[in-house]
Order: sequence, then structure tokens, then C-alpha cells
Amino acid sequence: GRTMQHFGLCNYLKGMDNKYTTLHTLAEISQEAPNPVQYLCTPREMILHSTFDWDLIHKHLTDLEAEGLVKMIKADTFLYTITQSGLDKISASQQKPAKELLLSFKDEVISK
Repeated sequence: GRTMQHFGLCNYLKGMDNKYTTLHTLAEISQEAPNPVQYLCTPREMILHSTFDWDLIHKHLTDLEAEGLVKMIKADTFLYTITQSGLDKISASQQKPAKELLLSFKDEVISK
């Protein structure tokens, strides 16, 4: 029983990480805007910048919305905005400085 329990916990933690990876992706996209919390991100942008498939991204975003880290707006399609809480969460969990992250993200966009 103990090994299975440990395995389940690892999977759970891994799932948690994935959700915050999606939050991180939304934060990166939003940081391009003058006011990140007002930037409306489309599913297409999320898919382009993520390593996950749409079903998983959508589940992550729904979970993140329940935590108040993301807002979903239903228009013709769904639009997503990161909340101030979401930005704070990313800042708090950042391993590398945000500026370095922003620079590497900008370079990536320019090279396309």
C-alpha cells in the first residue's frame, strides 16, 4: 500500500505543476501587453505556446479560474485573462528572475 500511495502523491504533485505551467504560459503571453491583467488571450495563443493539448490546457485554466488566478470570458470563443493573484503567484514561484524570462520570451517571438 505505501508504494502505491507514494506513486499517487507524485502524480498528484506532477499534475499540480502542470496546472501552474499553464498559468506560467498565460503570464508570459500577457506580459507582452501594457496591462497584463487586461490582456485577452485566445485558446489558439495558449495552444501555440504550450506543450499540452487543448483539453488539458482548458482543464488547467478551469482549475486556475476556481483558484482566482485566471478569468474566463465566454465570447464567440473563450478568452482568458490572468488575474493579479495569478501574476503574484507566478512572481512568487519564479525560479529565474522575471526579467530574464521576459527577455527569452521576447527573443523567441522575434525569431519566428
